[in-house]
Amino acid sequence: MKIAVEHSTVYRFDCPARLGPHDIRLRPRDDGSLRLLDYSLSVEPQPVLLAECLDQDGNHTQRAWFGEPAASLQVRSRFTVETLPVNPFDFTI
Repeated sequence: MKIAVEHSTVYRFDCPARLGPHDIRLRPRDDGSLRLLDYSLSVEPQPVLLAECLDQDGNHTQRAWFGEPAASLQVRSRFTVETLPVNPFDFTI
């Protein structure tokens, strides 16, 4: 079964705010039960640096650093996965 997901989070501030580093955990695992077919991430305002990381559990994350204060922050993730088990929801037929 193929599943396509789009996730969007928007923060709006009353006045420009200084953004600290953000850990973004919106990429699904690519393991024995899921195959990641497509993935994209967009962040506005554009980060000064966006680094790919692995957390202690082997999950792919991105860490974003920002330069200038911003009036909003938008993070959008899109991905398509394919479930590999015959019974992806693990229920009894």
